[in-house]
Amino acid sequence: MNYVDFAIAVSLFLFFFVAIIVISANYFSSLSGLTKISEFRTVAEGFFKLIFESRGTPEDWQKNPDVSPVELGLMEYVYRIPVLLVETSNNSKIDDLVDVNVTLDDSCNNKTWNNTIRVFDDDLDEVAFRTYKEIYCTNQFLKVVKVFWKVNISANERKLFYIYHSSDNSITSPNYTYLTYSTPNWMPNDGDSWTENNAAQWSCTRMTCSDDGIDYKVGYYSIDAVCNDSTQWYAAEYDPSGTINLTDYKKLQFWLKSNTTNDVTLQLFTGASDKYFRNITPSTTWTLYEYDIGPGSNGWTIYGSPSWSSIDWFNFYYDSGAANSLWVDGFHFKKGSLEINTYPEERFDALSSGKINALSNVSYEQILKTLGDYKFRIEVTGG
Repeated sequence: MNYVDFAIAVSLFLFFFVAIIVISANYFSSLSGLTKISEFRTVAEGFFKLIFESRGTPEDWQKNPDVSPVELGLMEYVYRIPVLLVETSNNSKIDDLVDVNVTLDDSCNNKTWNNTIRVFDDDLDEVAFRTYKEIYCTNQFLKVVKVFWKVNISANERKLFYIYHSSDNSITSPNYTYLTYSTPNWMPNDGDSWTENNAAQWSCTRMTCSDDGIDYKVGYYSIDAVCNDSTQWYAAEYDPSGTINLTDYKKLQFWLKSNTTNDVTLQLFTGASDKYFRNITPSTTWTLYEYDIGPGSNGWTIYGSPSWSSIDWFNFYYDSGAANSLWVDGFHFKKGSLEINTYPEERFDALSSGKINALSNVSYEQILKTLGDYKFRIEVTGG
């Protein structure tokens, strides 16, 4: 081999050697970059899971602004109770009343703040509702409550609703417009104006009957009947201009409360000496009562020879001996009730507005300490 060939061979060798070194350097340099990117991605995923997939440590850290959280989780438990309504009377219903008794926190773990209750249908549309007969654990944390709302449902249809609740005490109560429950499916056709809008429609014997618009539940007014002479029997009576035709009507429903728990007798007259009656022990808070009516219905005592085909008038009657006040609202007859099925409570995670609000009270240094030794910038902008 001459020197020229050797020089050319060496040049080619050096060229390819340098090329291999450069390519290798670039490869290992990019590998280092990929390693950093992978590390950043892992850290970012960790931040995301810590903040948006956990409840933090302690789980209720937002309730104590004087103690720094160990972990800044923004999630909280949200609960919902499925309620399935089934129309079984083969009658479509418009604005019919749904009344559900639910146990929200039987062990009183303070998991249900009263303002957090919401009702949604199966399409996640919010439904206006009201609550009553609340039983509390502590403060505004509920244990048991009755929830009612109105529903439109076709004959034999099934509809699913959900009652949501959580422990987030930053939630405010929903501001629904006034709820009325007059419906053409009731007898009378307008359950409120027929019996409650005007106390003058009532005949009160040794009682003073007046409109009461304070503690309403169904109508704009309830009837306030106050005893003014307890030495004899006394009663609040409604006598329509004609008979109440009960053909196809299967249920009687009304709201009632009293100043005492002394028994009151509900009497349904089909003639001057013919009636069905039953004793009721009223509550001192508004309570919804519902009874079966018609042939074969239980709980009614018969006097004379009454017939379920129609009612001439009805009253709430007291024997003498004790002065009582009684409030009545929404007295009506229905073509059967909805079948109401409640199912076991479900639990899932959701962003907590209370924790998001509390985050503004956590200092930058506390956040750095909580999230770890990484350099980053926090920006908070107002909405």
